[in-house]
Amino acid sequence: MAPRAEPEDVLQLALLRAARHLDDIREEDRLEAWFWRILRNTIADENERLARETVLLAQVRQDLDGISPQEAASCACSLGVLQQLKPEYADVLRRADIDEIPLEQLANNLGITLNNATVRLHRARKAMRDALLEHCGTDSVRACQDCGCEGEPLPK
Repeated sequence: MAPRAEPEDVLQLALLRAARHLDDIREEDRLEAWFWRILRNTIADENERLARETVLLAQVRQDLDGISPQEAASCACSLGVLQQLKPEYADVLRRADIDEIPLEQLANNLGITLNNATVRLHRARKAMRDALLEHCGTDSVRACQDCGCEGEPLPK
């Protein structure tokens, strides 16, 4: 069964989108139709996101089917590296890359400007690449399965 977005979450996203563009309203008598269009588009966007997620999860499952437990453990080094980054870098990476929060929303959630969020994410990704390179000889989370660290714990 395919994952499904919670109706309350979709409604909240639609309300946030509407709030961002409330100043664009020119005809107040068309407000209800305008919001329904935003809601329909938000539902379609969420369905597309969930479909992409389902395909990606299926690909990951297929990739993991033929690997040994040692190979799977070696990929976990990236999570250990993430925990050792500066907290604000780890947080922005989790939110942007793992939770897939849009950068504009991320900036709003953190109470910083979009430019600051962009810079912070860029620096966090660079710190992650540098830490992976130092730890296991690869600078890519995707390539961590081919690294030579064999899942050894990170030095404290």
